[in-house]
Amino acid sequence: MGAQASAGIAFSDRALRYAEVQESERGFRLLRLGQCDFDFDLNRSLTDPHADQERAIIGEALVEALGTSDSRRIRAALHPPLCRSFFSAHSGEDPVPAVSFEAGLLGFANESGNGIGADAAAQSGDTELLHVTSIRPVVLENLGAIVADLQAEDAQAVSALRASAEVVRLGGVNLVDGLCVLAIGYFDNLFELALLDRTGWRYATHARGLPSLEDSVFHITETLGQMNWTPAEVSRVLCFGSLRVPEAIEVLFPGRVQVMNPLSLLELDPDSLDPDYAAAEFVPSVGAALL
Repeated sequence: MGAQASAGIAFSDRALRYAEVQESERGFRLLRLGQCDFDFDLNRSLTDPHADQERAIIGEALVEALGTSDSRRIRAALHPPLCRSFFSAHSGEDPVPAVSFEAGLLGFANESGNGIGADAAAQSGDTELLHVTSIRPVVLENLGAIVADLQAEDAQAVSALRASAEVVRLGGVNLVDGLCVLAIGYFDNLFELALLDRTGWRYATHARGLPSLEDSVFHITETLGQMNWTPAEVSRVLCFGSLRVPEAIEVLFPGRVQVMNPLSLLELDPDSLDPDYAAAEFVPSVGAALL
């Protein structure tokens, strides 16, 4: 039997992007890559208990795109507000009670319970920085209904920012003391930002419904200031998403802006795809497949 395949799917407004990979001796081989477009909001389909018809349509589209396999893993990358997250520092103790309490203080959890998860983001001495995610039970339930017909061996929801950070990590970003890297995503009605330094992934934030793409500059400079960095100390700006990189970013970080290509991490069959094919749009789905 061949190596297990892993598929990543990413929900973004009215577009669902997917990528399927399989581990080989030379790394990860790309099996499938594509996009399904819908005439309804995918966020609502995952939150509205009455959107059964929309969920059925999404499920049918996924089966047509990926087929069924009981030996495949599925990772669904969810953007805010479907998946909300924060960072929490811990030193050796069991972090579960603490992050659950923090999630409650932030309004991310309540008596009905939420899907709370945590994974390592950075390490500094004896202190570990965790990226904590919170997903409402109704979202997990509706997502389960959508992917059920794929008959996957295992299916989980992950933060889209976590998936994107995995592409950055596997891309071999080498940092030295005194420098950091920004990963910024531009999607319809959504801006995402992650900051990484030598110790790992340090911070992430997002904004919805910006008046213009150029307005993201404020969020970037504000984040850098909060983390005691300056634009001059940013070695690279890695951009992804379905929208163009605004000119204001090129001005703020001259010569340091790079559009991410997650396909460069994968083994492609000859003549299967143009390596530059809308690659930046697929960072969350490819990252989810690689988690």
